[in-house]
Amino acid sequence: MSNLIVYNKSLEYTEFYIKVNSNLFFTKIGWDNLEVEKNFILVSVDLNFGNLGIEGDFSIGIPPVNEDINDQMEYGRKKGCWDWYLAYSFNIKLNDNKNENLTLQIYNALYTLFDLKGLEIKCEFNLNKYNDLNILKLLSKSNIHTGNSQQIFESTINEFMKILKIEFDAELVEKPKDQII
Repeated sequence: MSNLIVYNKSLEYTEFYIKVNSNLFFTKIGWDNLEVEKNFILVSVDLNFGNLGIEGDFSIGIPPVNEDINDQMEYGRKKGCWDWYLAYSFNIKLNDNKNENLTLQIYNALYTLFDLKGLEIKCEFNLNKYNDLNILKLLSKSNIHTGNSQQIFESTINEFMKILKIEFDAELVEKPKDQII
């Protein structure tokens, strides 16, 4: 994962971008106008450490348009600008009293512009099923976290991407640039 570019917003929060297979990434939303290449959409991932482990949000990238849009739904969207809409949230959940049964849970975010039932669980992935996953890097208070916040987030994102690659054919991408058309 040598192409990793992390956009830090603060010491507790980071943002990165992925391209995911739209056929694997929750098909309830119509992706037709959102694809950046056949069967792939862009997603902004906001990631932080919660009480147990990583948590955050997935926002869907809406590609730039050729003209300004001045309606209430788009809130005055300018031509050539990417737009991002919150769709899903995620966290790590403990399934029993021991740290042996951790799950990555992905669910509908509250208050999205998509027609989603808030907090409905979309999927859960038992972290023990991934052979080469270093689960400790996904946990908040793990003693494996060393270095500055940039290094900690990079190693955590690398582990998180192992799951996203397997489940959604995801890959890291650079932040898309707005383009004045």
